Amino acid sequence: KPQGRNQIARFDQQRVIEACDEGDFFSVGGGAVFDDTGQPDRLACGLPIIFGYAVTAQASESDLSMQPVPNPGQEMNYGSAKYIMENFPDSVGAVGSFTGSLETTVVVAEKNKEALEQLGFTYVYEGTYNPQGEQSWRPFLEAMQSAGVRGLRWVGEPVNLSKFLTEAAGVGITFDWVLADANHYDLQLTDGAGEAADSTFVNTNFY
Repeated sequence: KPQGRNQIARFDQQRVIEACDEGDFFSVGGGAVFDDTGQPDRLACGLPIIFGYAVTAQASESDLSMQPVPNPGQEMNYGSAKYIMENFPDSVGAVGSFTGSLETTVVVAEKNKEALEQLGFTYVYEGTYNPQGEQSWRPFLEAMQSAGVRGLRWVGEPVNLSKFLTEAAGVGITFDWVLADANHYDLQLTDGAGEAADSTFVNTNFY
């Protein structure tokens, strides 16, 4: 399994090249955090794609592509944020953002912030963590607690969120809500964090 952005990029490019070599071929389903890589190779050989999901604007707006669940680069689907506003109105003035320190996820976190602020949310904390994981999440948790974070917009993956929430529960820090993306609809989160994940909401889409 490839590790790190450069290895993943080479892996994605190799898969695209192999698909192109097959001749008449169509890439269907799937998705990747680093989906900005491989697009030039895909287009060079005229390989069409139907994304399972698209993350970056380079992928979502690329030629010869279709998205059953649209994710245009300049728009966000935020029914989930409106749900949070309706059910946790006292928390909208104290929101935190936490994401892995990768260019792609940082861009997603910034888009989330722009969208939530337009809806009326106020951010009091923004932070990044090592996408490989942290030895301890406590310094980040204490910083969030000091900033008065009540609701957290998380961008990352389920294993790290599970560890983060488990450590938060262990030191008695709770959030009114944690909002994460569809890739967190995963047993690695619920089995790993158990009851610590009870206030976590996952933004899913259906077409």
